[in-house]
Amino acid sequence: MIHYLISCMNKLKEWENLTADFPELSFDYLGINEAGSFINFFTIVKADGKNESEILHFINEFFEKLQNFKKDLALNRILNPNGVICFVFEAGSSYWFKKKIIEASKISHGIKTNRIVMPWVIDVVKRKVYPHENPVSVLPPVWIFHNPWWGLGISPGEDQLNAFIHNYDQWKESGDISIPPNPLPESPHYQNLVELKNKTKELISQARTHKAFIGFKSCTKPGSWVYEELDTLLFNFRLTELRRKLGKISDEEGQIQVNQINDGFLTIIEEVDEVDCWFRDA
Repeated sequence: MIHYLISCMNKLKEWENLTADFPELSFDYLGINEAGSFINFFTIVKADGKNESEILHFINEFFEKLQNFKKDLALNRILNPNGVICFVFEAGSSYWFKKKIIEASKISHGIKTNRIVMPWVIDVVKRKVYPHENPVSVLPPVWIFHNPWWGLGISPGEDQLNAFIHNYDQWKESGDISIPPNPLPESPHYQNLVELKNKTKELISQARTHKAFIGFKSCTKPGSWVYEELDTLLFNFRLTELRRKLGKISDEEGQIQVNQINDGFLTIIEEVDEVDCWFRDA
């Protein structure tokens, strides 16, 4: 299962394998995903034969590594980078041991070192993923979704990993890894600036703001002013949708905020130039 999961992760284009960059860590896999506004880390550890203290050592080691992780991203000062450490039990594990593991999340609320590490378990015998227990923090309350939702939550999510596991037996027989569809929304394919602007405006007019953001951002060059402005607007949009879903603001208040975000987005669309963009070949 370990080799299979690593092969699956290596085939996900939004993930970069960093395992070789950190030989001092005893992880079977360490990856990073910076495709969205959030930074997601994902590790895989073979857990058979390990006791509770050894499991906690891995969690603490990963947490310490994330606290020391430096990245020049504006949102890194706003949003906690999510780190999932996934313990794989090839021979299965007891219910109580799994429960102890998934309850052992660690979080730091420091302004410069805010980090979250959430332990997950894969029981190969049961062919099931056991994600972390929520909330990961009581004061202040912090909940992390088990699956990507409007760019929030964990990637790869519980559904994606369960889809991997569902294909495991087929892979053992054929050796062919067929990656299930990624739950994250795909970016629209644009070939020039005129098409990018027109299609994005059309999506906004259809109240499909999130897809408009994803497609537009996929065509902008990282580090450009457009990319940075979009990151800020996209974060505000996702936060507004989350607050509306949780009942923190009314639908009417949420729509007013979304309209303001769309106005800012439309301004960017008018000001963007070819030099700020790149387009894939047809």
